[in-house]
Amino acid sequence: MKKILLIAGLICMAGMLWLEGCNGSESTRLPDEPTPGPVTHNGAKAVFIGDDIFASWAQRTTFWSPNDYICKGAEGEVTKQIIDRFNRDVIELDPHCVVIMGGASDLAQNTGYAPTLKGIVDNMAIMASRAKAKNIRVIFCSVTPAASYSWSPGIQNVPATIVELNTMIKTYAGQNNITYVDFHALLKDADNALQTQYQANANDGVHLNSEAYIMLEPVIKAAIENTTPPDATGYDVTIYLSDAARTKTFEKTGVNFRSMPSSGIILNPSERYQTIDGFGAAITGATAVNLLKMSAENRAAFLKETFDPEDGVGFSYVRISIGASDFSLVNYTHCDNSPISNFAIHEQDRNYVIPVLQEILTYNPALRIMGSPWTCPRWMKVLTKGGSLAWNYWIGGYLKSSYYSDYATYFVNWIKAYQDDYGIPIYSITPQNEPLNGGNTASLQMYCDEQRDFIKTALGPQLRAAGLNTEIYVFDHNYNYDDISSQAQYPLKIYEDAEAAQYVTGAAYHNYGGDWDELNTIHNARPDKGLLFTEASIGDWHDGRNLNSNFTNSLKESLGLMKRWCKGVIVWNLMLDMNGGPQINNDSNMYGAVDLANDNATITRNCHYYEVGHMSVVVKPGATRIKSDGLNESGITYEAFENADGSYALVVLNETNAEKTFTVSQGNRSFQYTLMPKACASMRWM
Repeated sequence: MKKILLIAGLICMAGMLWLEGCNGSESTRLPDEPTPGPVTHNGAKAVFIGDDIFASWAQRTTFWSPNDYICKGAEGEVTKQIIDRFNRDVIELDPHCVVIMGGASDLAQNTGYAPTLKGIVDNMAIMASRAKAKNIRVIFCSVTPAASYSWSPGIQNVPATIVELNTMIKTYAGQNNITYVDFHALLKDADNALQTQYQANANDGVHLNSEAYIMLEPVIKAAIENTTPPDATGYDVTIYLSDAARTKTFEKTGVNFRSMPSSGIILNPSERYQTIDGFGAAITGATAVNLLKMSAENRAAFLKETFDPEDGVGFSYVRISIGASDFSLVNYTHCDNSPISNFAIHEQDRNYVIPVLQEILTYNPALRIMGSPWTCPRWMKVLTKGGSLAWNYWIGGYLKSSYYSDYATYFVNWIKAYQDDYGIPIYSITPQNEPLNGGNTASLQMYCDEQRDFIKTALGPQLRAAGLNTEIYVFDHNYNYDDISSQAQYPLKIYEDAEAAQYVTGAAYHNYGGDWDELNTIHNARPDKGLLFTEASIGDWHDGRNLNSNFTNSLKESLGLMKRWCKGVIVWNLMLDMNGGPQINNDSNMYGAVDLANDNATITRNCHYYEVGHMSVVVKPGATRIKSDGLNESGITYEAFENADGSYALVVLNETNAEKTFTVSQGNRSFQYTLMPKACASMRWM
């Protein structure tokens, strides 16, 4: 949704239109969105970087220092030259905001070559991408009008070309939540040339005089003030805000406690529920491949944004496949040839998954990692349950009981190799991904009695003997048990066997079938065992990139899973390409939590990113869900937590098309907040 703000009354003869937070098709973007997470800067309020217009503006010293602005204009520079000094003149200064103007020197061919308009916009995009990666807010200024460039008399149709370039810059800004300030509209005459009264020199018709700058200064100042909200560090309550219209993406704001009666949402930390393990997404082979396609700088910015628990949204729990999944480049296990002594970490993991996990751990060393196999090695398979006919295929089959010990050794070897050889700790495992689905690529069927016996006789004892405290979650499939009546309440059938149950932490579930109230049933039957949600997918079957139709549903799912006793939420692929891959069958219609464009730089954040990010940004591993009630209004969903450090977290979703104002009370402290339509606010306070 486009939000158009009219700054009126600044001048008598002209209005000035500028755009902030315009929403368009994200798949057309070149740079990344603003990095979610805390926004703190040590530099000036704004740095202006550009060519001649800003260079001449620097002479008006009364404008810069009093407003905490810095001018980095340079005469005659094309946008490529501005890029070359962008890190030094902007990033290293760590401002709250950067104001970028470029393109006039390119059009004037100051370096002797004729640029394309797209090339100029691409260069502007590169600068915006670098700024956003550092949480520096971006303002684009239009190219100012000119009839011609006197030093390049051979260039034709200058006014029309400037208008076309500005249209492209404005469109790009609108698609990427960048403020656009239209100086051209204020300075042009009827022929789209610079008005005479604003010309510094009547002989060139390009550069501006003091009268022009005096007119522009309140305009750009208003844009900066509206683009740079105050840091939230001084507030009692820190709030991260996102909305379905993409005008806010984990924007950090805050409120203070106020003296008011307890009402609205009331937190009661004396009534406590499950302990939280974390939130995140799967680091599949496809995810790792896509991340490694990015430049080191862009990948680092994205991983820091996603996993850093202090300066990002703090994803805290990921899932990886033990061997190949259907989102790998090829099918493989770590012991494709018998016997088990041939075990070795496959090159697919060494080349893709492991380097990515090692990099993620630099941003979140406490990351929790779950491993799940899609299949055992094929030489361990038989065609039918309890049968003896070998099944040397990736799809389907059952684990031969005589190989239980070897398969347990496979798990132990994998965990120890990851931990000891690559420095990647494994927090938990499931014995089998989707054990009732024999048609996946790859797959293995493992009914509840088989999983019970495998855990009881081999996996549990071997983990314990190896000194590994890796948690075991059983099942890892749908709420409806794929409508196989004999497998209904699969986890409870394993828990009934005390010898097997002693090794089991809990049960994992996916959402591809059935009613999620099954989670309540399992919890009520065995409250001593945990629940974990480990997979959900999005794709073109429900217009998965459209936040307007999916944002609130996804956030409602994560909050509902908390209500239904889950200790964490892990969605499927963290990152896919624009074709839903790569994957073995190349027929995916899925989207990732984020999708990577063909330029290997542009990232589209889909609903799953917000679903887990709005939990992980304030609810940390070790938190406890606590009672919260008092506000019973249709379209408002919320859950509250107490973190291990004593801070409180509250996640509130507004599903409605209207603003909702409510009060939050915890003990003798209260605050009031107005949540925008179709938006989620994640709150945290000590």
